[in-house]
Amino acid sequence: MANELALLLKTILIGKAKIGLQDLQLREDILLDDVRLEGEGVRIDLPETSGVPPHVETGEVKFSAMMTEANVNRLVQGNLPANAPVRNLQLTLLTGRAKVSGQYVKLIPIPFVVEIVPQIENGVRVRLALQSSPGLPIPKPILDTIESHLNHMANIDLSGLPVAVRLDEIRCEPGRITTSGKIRVEFPFKT
Repeated sequence: MANELALLLKTILIGKAKIGLQDLQLREDILLDDVRLEGEGVRIDLPETSGVPPHVETGEVKFSAMMTEANVNRLVQGNLPANAPVRNLQLTLLTGRAKVSGQYVKLIPIPFVVEIVPQIENGVRVRLALQSSPGLPIPKPILDTIESHLNHMANIDLSGLPVAVRLDEIRCEPGRITTSGKIRVEFPFKT
């Protein structure tokens, strides 16, 4: 009976969908605390033979993904190269920005505290704009060097993903960061 039903189903169409996910682990070092997806026009074409994945295609799906400060720090620590000129990075998420403390290592470790404002470029890249923390000025050449190294290490560019993603907003709030945008999915992914 189940096999007969499966043979009758060829295509599943979903008019509207809302999905909420919590504690979504994408990699060992990336844990999204909360993900919301909302979209229209989901089409699932079922294969005629077993062992072949279904073909899934969506229209535009709005998403938001939130990470807590603890998970952002875990991600940063897990991806900091051993030879990086910045060490012991610690992020504190604030309203509209993040405070980053650490050490810039040239000949000797120089402690620093800067503020970062994430900026979206062309909907697919994220750039970290640095400024000195109030009350603790950092010379511009050192600030520029730290900014360059942090942007090089972060290298957030979504244009190479197997799905089309467009970022609309990155919002820092005390204790969390939320990213929102739009995504289109076609699976199996095209390589």
